[in-house]
Amino acid sequence: MGYDIHIERREDEPGITLDEWRAAVGSAPGARVITATRVELGHGISQGVGPGDVELYFADDGQWTPVFRTGERDDGSIRIATRATALGQPAVLAFLRHVTSVLDAVVVGDEGEQYDPATGDALERN
Repeated sequence: MGYDIHIERREDEPGITLDEWRAAVGSAPGARVITATRVELGHGISQGVGPGDVELYFADDGQWTPVFRTGERDDGSIRIATRATALGQPAVLAFLRHVTSVLDAVVVGDEGEQYDPATGDALERN
């Protein structure tokens, strides 16, 4: 399994709802919620799509690519994740800057560390 990063609100804030997520994605340039039920990943591999999964437009390739996966949580909020390796991509960083600002959210790794959405760099722990 790979290492993921997540978009979430701080612990003392309510979780992000699917409607909030979809609105934030809809206002982000070069991003859209995937409407298909499955997406092709290449080499004959496909995967199912969650209700808020997102693809981003990569101008260098001229392609829309699935990047963020979503899943429901017990409290009615959603889990939003992508592979940590995506942090180095300009389209991903632009999207993170936008949605974290709109949702008042943070970028967090699997081990709880926070990342700067503008640079993708890990932030110092207090």
